[in-house]
Amino acid sequence: MASRPRSAGLHVAKRQTARDRPWYPRPALPMSLGMPNPTAVALDNLSHIIQVALTPIFLLSALATLLNVFATRHGRIGDQVRDLSQDLKKGPSRETKRLARQLSQLQRRSLLLDGAVCLEPLRVFRRLVGLVQAAKAWSPTWV
Repeated sequence: MASRPRSAGLHVAKRQTARDRPWYPRPALPMSLGMPNPTAVALDNLSHIIQVALTPIFLLSALATLLNVFATRHGRIGDQVRDLSQDLKKGPSRETKRLARQLSQLQRRSLLLDGAVCLEPLRVFRRLVGLVQAAKAWSPTWV
């Protein structure tokens, strides 16, 4: 008894590809009626949503970079203070007044950097709050 091939007698449909499907252009919207193009409106809303979503990320990234710069400068000031303090401990010399003046300037710089580190996040937070308020004013459906 000869075995029959499995596909014999069965109809196997050919898989339809994109080339086989008919393509019909979408009908154009009547612009003469003064109706806005819904695609353009949707893209405008989408671009605004993306802007509102990404702006805080960029602001926080900028804040982190700025705080990193402040920390680096603060570290350099600390290194200079340590070097000047060691020079002062060596004993009295002709440069004692100059070294003391440099130490007081470095102390002032350190205080200014401390203030900048404390105030900069508050400034960025205020800007973020302003962005949220602007987004609420722009979109009446804000949740």
